[in-house]
Amino acid sequence: GRALYDTVEQTLVKCLDFERSRAT
Repeated sequence: GRALYDTVEQTLVKCLDFERSRAT
């Protein structure tokens, strides 16, 4: 459902944020 999608999206955003900060 919607909640599951939101959770997955949040996880992806967190991963992207981590990768971005690590690459900088």
